[in-house]
Amino acid sequence: MTTEFAAESERLTEACRTIFGDPATWITANGYPNSLALCVIDSLWSTGPTYGAVENVVARYAAHRRLNREDAHQDGTEELLRVFKDEGGSDGFADLVKNHNRAYSDKRAPLKAEVVYQAALALHGC
Repeated sequence: MTTEFAAESERLTEACRTIFGDPATWITANGYPNSLALCVIDSLWSTGPTYGAVENVVARYAAHRRLNREDAHQDGTEELLRVFKDEGGSDGFADLVKNHNRAYSDKRAPLKAEVVYQAALALHGC
């Protein structure tokens, strides 16, 4: 880690502590240590007012993967992108997970499914 990067990281950490308060009070998510796909879905769907919707989306995605004898908890971006392709894109993915929420409140905002797709593409290209 470069000295410059370490300094930036420390500034970011301090800013987060200022904004969010004592780290001991932060909610710790269980996460998906073996599934970048579920991390992406969870992270980008979590921008809404309730976490229950996120849990439903993750559960529906995982159920779909089980139907295909696959394990969502092992999925990377390749598998996630394949599901998007198989479902016909972002609208089909939104149908699959039964959630057509937009990324933000503007009616012209992209579907969260589209944001997940774009993130998966970007991460897959790394």
